[in-house]
Amino acid sequence: MGKNKDIAIKVIKEEYPGISQQGINALLANIEIETGFQTFVEIPQSYDAVMANSNLSSMQGNLSKLRGGKTAYDKLSNNEKLGVLYHGDKKAKYAGGIGGLQLTSSNYGGLTDFEGELKKIAATLNMKPEDLYNKAKTDPETAIRFSLVHLRDSKNVNVQELNVSDGKTLRKQHINPYETQGVATSDQVARN
Repeated sequence: MGKNKDIAIKVIKEEYPGISQQGINALLANIEIETGFQTFVEIPQSYDAVMANSNLSSMQGNLSKLRGGKTAYDKLSNNEKLGVLYHGDKKAKYAGGIGGLQLTSSNYGGLTDFEGELKKIAATLNMKPEDLYNKAKTDPETAIRFSLVHLRDSKNVNVQELNVSDGKTLRKQHINPYETQGVATSDQVARN
C-alpha cells in the first residue's frame, strides 16, 4: 500500500493544487475503500455472493438474464462476468469499475454514459480513450488521475469543497451516493 499511497498523494496534489491535509485524507479514505491501493480494476464477485447480498438487486436482475445460472457464470472470464453483472450482457465493451475511485460502467446507477465520460477524460489527459481505459486498470498513477479528473471536471468537486470534506461526506455526496455500507473515516486512512 505504501508506494501506491505515495503515488496517490502526489497525484492528488497535482490535480488539486492548494489541497489541505483534510482534503487529501478524504480522497485517500475513498481510494483505499475502492482499491486498497492495490487493484485498480474491479474483480467480479462470485455468483453466490451476488445472489446472497440484498444490496445487489440490480446485479441480481442482470445475473438472472444469464442462461444456465451459476454453472454458466462460473465458466465466464472476469470481463464477461463483469459484463453480465453490470449490463446483463457478457459482451459489454465496458463493465464494472476502474481507476482509483472505481468509476463504474453499468446499466443502472449514476453514470449512464461511461464511454462518453471516458472520451472526455482521455481528451483532458491527451490520451486515446482505449489507451486510457487499459492503463487506468493497471497503472496506479493513471488510475488515480483518471478518477480525480472525473471528480473535478464532471462532478465539479473543487479544492475548496475537498478542504472541508471528510471521507464519509465525500463518499455520500460524490463518490458512491447509493451505497448503504460503512465507510472508513479520514483519520483511519491517515494512520495507515
